[in-house]
Amino acid sequence: MQGRPLMIGEPRGLPLEETLLPQKLSDLGYVTRLIGKWHLGSHRSEYTPQRRGFDSFFGYWNGFVGYFDYKIGDPLGYDLHRDLNISWEENGQYATDVFTREAVQLITLHDTNQPLFLMLSHLAVHCGREKPLEVPNPAESTERFSYISDVNRRMYAAMITKVDDSVGEIVLALQRKGILNNTVILFLSDNGAQTVGEFQNWGSNWPFRGVKFTTFEGGVRGVAAIWSPSIRNPGSVAQQLIHITDWYPTLYSIAGGNVSSLGKIDGVDQWPSLLDNTVVKPRNETLINVAQADVMEAIIEGKWKLVKSTTKSGEYDGLYGEDGRGSPSPLYNTTGVTDSLVSKAITSLRLNSLEETTILQLRKRATINCDVQRGDVQDSYCPSYCLFDLDNDPCESEDLAARYPDRVKNLRSKLEYYRKESAPELNRPADPNSNPSLFNNTWVCWRDDKYVRIDSSDLSSKSDYKFLSLHTFLSQILFLCVFYSLV
Repeated sequence: MQGRPLMIGEPRGLPLEETLLPQKLSDLGYVTRLIGKWHLGSHRSEYTPQRRGFDSFFGYWNGFVGYFDYKIGDPLGYDLHRDLNISWEENGQYATDVFTREAVQLITLHDTNQPLFLMLSHLAVHCGREKPLEVPNPAESTERFSYISDVNRRMYAAMITKVDDSVGEIVLALQRKGILNNTVILFLSDNGAQTVGEFQNWGSNWPFRGVKFTTFEGGVRGVAAIWSPSIRNPGSVAQQLIHITDWYPTLYSIAGGNVSSLGKIDGVDQWPSLLDNTVVKPRNETLINVAQADVMEAIIEGKWKLVKSTTKSGEYDGLYGEDGRGSPSPLYNTTGVTDSLVSKAITSLRLNSLEETTILQLRKRATINCDVQRGDVQDSYCPSYCLFDLDNDPCESEDLAARYPDRVKNLRSKLEYYRKESAPELNRPADPNSNPSLFNNTWVCWRDDKYVRIDSSDLSSKSDYKFLSLHTFLSQILFLCVFYSLV
C-alpha cells in the first residue's frame, strides 16, 4: 500500500500475500473483531476484513463516510457493512454511538473461554462528508462549549466528547463482563489533525508544526495511552520512539505469540519497555516517508530529523490551530477525569488510586512546551531539506542543515537506501464499474464474479460520473484496541 491511500472506486487493496495481525491472532485462538474503518481494499470480497483474519466486521470500507447517512462518493453510495452485507438499520443514527453500541454488545456476548481481540477504528474525529463536523445536537454542543470562541471548535469538542464517552462505555462493559482485570487497552491516533485546508476538522496540533498532510511533527507525531494491570510502573509517560508498524509485533507479543515467527518485518516489539517503562529504546530510527510519486520525505535517527516539504510553496507546513490554554478556557477538570466511566471501572479493580496530583503531574510531563511563534516558522519551508534537533526543538523551528552538512548527507543516503528498497506505488484510476448507482446506490465488491460487467466507456458517455479522491494521507482516525487474554 505504498503511496497515496485508496481512492473511492479504486480496484486495489493490501496484497493478499501479506499476513495481518488478526490472522496471526486467530492462530493463537483469539476471537477477532473489527468495528469502524477498513480502507484496505474492497473491490473483491477476498480483500475485505472477514477474508483477512477478522471473525466479524461492522463498519465502512472506504476512507470516511457521513456520520448519519454513511454515504460517500460522487455519485453517492451507502457504505455501512456487516461482514459482506449492507446494514441499513443504522441509517440516520450517529456513527460514534453506533460503533460504540456494537463494541459493547460484542463484549457483553463474548464467550470468556476464548481470548478476544477487539479493534474499534472510529470515524471520529475525521471530517464528515457534507458537513465537515457532525454532532447529534449542534445547539446543545454550542451551548455546552460556549467558552470556545470558534463555533467549529465547539463542534470539534463535542465530537471528541463523544469519543470520550465511547471509551468509557467500552471499558465499563469490560469491567461488567469481569474481564477488565486481564485486558490490555490501547488508545491511539494515527496522525495529527487537519487544522486547515482539504478535509479540515479544526483540530489543533499546537505547538507542533504542520498538519496531517505533512511529515512535520504536527502531522506524524501522534498520542497514545496504554493500560493494563500487568504494567509494573503505571502512571508514567513513555518517551521512546514508536512507529505504527511496531504495534504489529507488540500486540502479537502481548497475546503470547513468538515475535520471531513473524519473519522480516519493519516493526519492533515495544512491550518489554512499555511493561516496565524502562530506558531501553528498541527503536532509534524510523522512516516517515520516502518520495516516489510524492515529493515529501522525512526520516528520524536518534534526535535528528530530516524533512523535505510537501510542496514547493510549503503548503500546510506552518503553525496552525489554538493552544487551548488560558482565558477564556476553564482550568483542567481533574474531577471530570476521576468521575469518568473509565476511572470508575479501573479503580473498581483496586489496583491503584487516581489522585488529582497524579493527573496534573502526568499532564505536565506529557506537555511539550516550545518558545515558538507562528512567524518563527511560517517562512522557513523546506523545498530542499531541513534538519531539526527534536530533543531541543520538537517544534521544528530552527533548520540546522547548514550547520551539520555531514548529518544531512548521512540521512539523505538512508533515504536513498529506503527508496530503492521500498515497494512500488501501485495507485490506479478509479474503476467506473464500481459506480454505486449500479448496485442500489451502495458500495459493493464490484469485481466479484457475481456482478455483471458493463462497458465503462458506455457508462461514461451516459452519465456525468465522477469519483471523489480520498486524499486521507495518514487519515485522522482514533483506534481503540482491546485484548482479553485467558492467561
